[in-house]
Amino acid sequence: MSTAKIKPYDIEGLNTVGRVTGTKEDLKDREFMTACPPDVPPRSRIVAVCGITDYKNRASPAKDGFFFSDFYLFHHLLSPGVGVTPQQIWITSEEPRDLIGKYREYVYGDPKGGRRVVLNEDMLQQIQVSGTIRVVQRDQLLERFVSTVREQACLAADADEHLVILIFGHGQWGTYGVHIGHNGRREIPVLHIEDINRALKPNNKVTLFSTACYSGGWLVQPDVNRYRHINTTGIAAAAPTRESISWPVSASVGRAGGSVFAGSILQSLIDLSESPDRHQILEDPTYIELANSVYVAYNKLNPYPEDQGIHFSAQDDTWEKQYEQRVGIPLSRFRERFESLPSIPDGEYQSRFDLDAPEGPVGRLGTLRKRSKVKFWAYTYMKSNPGITEAAPNMSVHGPILQLLHFKKKLSDEQIDCMYRSLEYRLNVMDQANYFAAIMGVKKTNICDFILEGYKLTPEKQKLRSFATDLIYEKQLLNKPRYDAGLEYLKPMHYLAILLAESGMDTDEIKEKIDYAVKVKAEGSKVIVSENGEVLNDPELVGNAKRFSKVTKDLGYRVKGLFQQLGLRS
Repeated sequence: MSTAKIKPYDIEGLNTVGRVTGTKEDLKDREFMTACPPDVPPRSRIVAVCGITDYKNRASPAKDGFFFSDFYLFHHLLSPGVGVTPQQIWITSEEPRDLIGKYREYVYGDPKGGRRVVLNEDMLQQIQVSGTIRVVQRDQLLERFVSTVREQACLAADADEHLVILIFGHGQWGTYGVHIGHNGRREIPVLHIEDINRALKPNNKVTLFSTACYSGGWLVQPDVNRYRHINTTGIAAAAPTRESISWPVSASVGRAGGSVFAGSILQSLIDLSESPDRHQILEDPTYIELANSVYVAYNKLNPYPEDQGIHFSAQDDTWEKQYEQRVGIPLSRFRERFESLPSIPDGEYQSRFDLDAPEGPVGRLGTLRKRSKVKFWAYTYMKSNPGITEAAPNMSVHGPILQLLHFKKKLSDEQIDCMYRSLEYRLNVMDQANYFAAIMGVKKTNICDFILEGYKLTPEKQKLRSFATDLIYEKQLLNKPRYDAGLEYLKPMHYLAILLAESGMDTDEIKEKIDYAVKVKAEGSKVIVSENGEVLNDPELVGNAKRFSKVTKDLGYRVKGLFQQLGLRS
């Protein structure tokens, strides 16, 4: 048998966290075997949920539909068959037939090669025959998922079976929660760590798989006073403070085909199942070898792997346990299953799309019709380095913008209304961040010129950034979106935190600056900022200050300043 070993702590970027402190430090100086003797595959149960709904057309492949691509990819790969359990429940709020009728098909993979159709009309009969899809109402999706996990956890504990939980949905900053369903009201239902904890039995053997942003927070739990310890084998798409990403948007129709993280899992499973060593000398990979394999695959597929920071944990810290025994999913025919899906001809994708500026004189914003205003706002927003389109929170905003400005699609009035509210919020909160950077004295660059992706900090400055980020969020310095304005836009928060970290201040000074900004916001502005960012304290000017008062009322919705900064007319 192979005697190869691995020291995960020494592999930069491989986030394998232990069960003592919930950090990578638990594995320092420890090494693990990468192979072990074959074992009897475990009996298992699978419970999966897609938290995305089609409320306001959000299931569109040009918006959040890539979550459905992941959901139906794994539904196909894990469909009952040779070596795969028939005990499966896949929960969604949207009928597959309705999605196909509205959006025709969902695809998975890189536009440049290897894309497969994971849901179309030809697959409906196979899905129906499987009997594993449960469709529930949007406002009941969270409750039904948790109750199903509780039910299946009891059955798994009684039968000594492995419980595999798969969660596909948007993550929530700060709480690590996942949006599940929609109730038509202001607050989207959120699945929290403690919801799953309460549903599990003490003796459950559990694997938790999540593609959500910030999902690493479910595995990294040093603060035992805040969350009860969740002891599972975990594979999470992003670090506690990072967003997950999809495959690049196709240049032909502007849709994303699932997440890069899911592709890394798939490629690793295929590679491990077809390893010559496994067949020739009868040995199986350990769980730590799977984690390393996924990490290596992810680095190859993602241009900014450090920006996401995928995370792994092992239940009871048994990293050397045979892969199937640890994860609960057999290494069985993954390539065959994937390649049985209909293929799509290779295409192209563009990291930057050509966006046409609005033609003709624009005039003042107050006199524009909403559709023209949205076009101008969209163009302005996309010139401000808003972040990669493939980031999960951006897809529902950037997708329609590309449809409108690049693909020249005619959008409905409802779609225009959604874009209006999302852009209004995002442009406002960027301007708000510019203002706060100025009054805190750290504005070295405008937020419109600031590129977050790939930004490097020293370890010490990274700690200061994390401190500032947590404090900005805790103090609610920046405005939150209204319920109909989409997901929270976090570039402004990271922009402020990085500027503070780079300022040379210590934590006490950073806290003082943030507290001052919070006070200014609460008082409705007692200072004025000049065009070059200097703070003016002339009493006569302060007496006439109205600039910031609009920002602090509701959402403020001021974008004129951003237009001027970008060299555009308002």
